[in-house]
Amino acid sequence: IVNKFYEDSQNNLWICTIPGLFLLDRDSMTFKGWRHDPNDEHSLSHPCVNCAFEDSRFNLWVGTSNGLNLYDREKDQFTAYFVKDGLPGNKIVGIIEDDNGNLWLSTNKGISKFNPKAKAIKNYNVHDGLQSNEFNGNACYKSKSGEMFFGGINGFNSFYPADIRDN
Repeated sequence: IVNKFYEDSQNNLWICTIPGLFLLDRDSMTFKGWRHDPNDEHSLSHPCVNCAFEDSRFNLWVGTSNGLNLYDREKDQFTAYFVKDGLPGNKIVGIIEDDNGNLWLSTNKGISKFNPKAKAIKNYNVHDGLQSNEFNGNACYKSKSGEMFFGGINGFNSFYPADIRDN
């Protein structure tokens, strides 16, 4: 089952599936794949890959049903982030980036703002005005004006990240 196709800045086609992450070599029409290995902490954190996103620094981020993964292209390995690192839930279903380089993650327990440089996470849930804590897979979009949209089980939320003020 394919959850998402994602084309990065180098025209690589990443395929997010339930058994893992795959990269299509368009010249040879062959695949390279990454899977979860419970004995390897640098493998994907879960077999079900929900989404992929390349940030403005050309880092590839992969959302799985158990954690957010950063792919190190040089070492060909992953670093994972989980609830223990500050995420509200481990199921990552959408990833987009704001104009300040923060990643916004939709999960099964709210939305997170993740600062990759500081490794800082700020979580938002229904008490902050979300339509629900549960969001749908790949139902996220950033407009040209910077407005973000996240679709969930009770509708959608839209906001400008720069306008969010913490109490």
